[in-house]
Amino acid sequence: MTVGDFFTAGFDLSTSVPMGGLSLIRDYSMDPYFIQYPTAAFRTEVAFPSTVQVKVDGNIVDQRQVQAGPVDIRNITGVTGAQNVSVVIRDPFGREQVLQQPFFFATNVGLAEGLQEYSYNVGLLRRGYGIESNDYDDLALAVYHRYAFTNRLTLGLRGQATRDLYNVVPFGTYELPRLGVIAAGAPFGGRAGRLGYAASAAHSYTAHRFSFNIGARHSRDFGQLADLTSSYRQRNAQYASTSVYWLWAGTLAVAYSGFDTYDGTQSKVVNLSYTLGTSAGAAWSPPPTCGRWSPRRAGPRCCPSATTSTD
Repeated sequence: MTVGDFFTAGFDLSTSVPMGGLSLIRDYSMDPYFIQYPTAAFRTEVAFPSTVQVKVDGNIVDQRQVQAGPVDIRNITGVTGAQNVSVVIRDPFGREQVLQQPFFFATNVGLAEGLQEYSYNVGLLRRGYGIESNDYDDLALAVYHRYAFTNRLTLGLRGQATRDLYNVVPFGTYELPRLGVIAAGAPFGGRAGRLGYAASAAHSYTAHRFSFNIGARHSRDFGQLADLTSSYRQRNAQYASTSVYWLWAGTLAVAYSGFDTYDGTQSKVVNLSYTLGTSAGAAWSPPPTCGRWSPRRAGPRCCPSATTSTD
């Protein structure tokens, strides 16, 4: 909770604005050990005491002995992107059982099932931030709330309001194990009695050697609080980028971005870059696990690892 000056949360169609008043926020990033994104899990049963190995893209992230009976393997974490998660179960007679599944670790946008984030802000809009002191204007409201109904689907609602201006923005994200994350929003609102609308869509995918991002935003007479604190009003925006990585040949990346504003300003930028390390490196391997875990809902308390339990 903040009493005083603060900035509201910023989004693709709702720019952050300074306010003075009361702010109540739930933000999981304040705890660096709390894992808020969905994690991979397996459930099986073994007839004999066995050795269990958990692998992410072929790298062993956890190994332990389990007793005969149900085996619940959960809280398997990884770096951002699409990875292959597998579990190798080896019994005392040398027989192996391999369970595997593709999994997309949405570490930057995803929420684990049942988690929620929110931001409720009420106060006076601050004008001339960094230029004028104690320059406050009309009373305003800015709210944001999203909830993870499943590990794949997160839906939310955000909105802003002040005198002669309001907007409501339903939005959501959906995670595809093989294709990445899709996000979309469909805002509407009004200013000075004139109704406006907007729309946004984006798709991102990251793998070990390849990634791409694409997105677009469009608005028509869509009002937001930032219009009252800045003369810069963006109407349309598009972006796309892709990169390819080779262990010994470096990284090649291409990016495009463009936008236009209500006052007629336009911009289009294309970047082509190539990066090559100056010294030979070894293949990536994950950090060692620490072997401790916390029963908190979203993941391990210490370092990324898998938790294996038997009932």
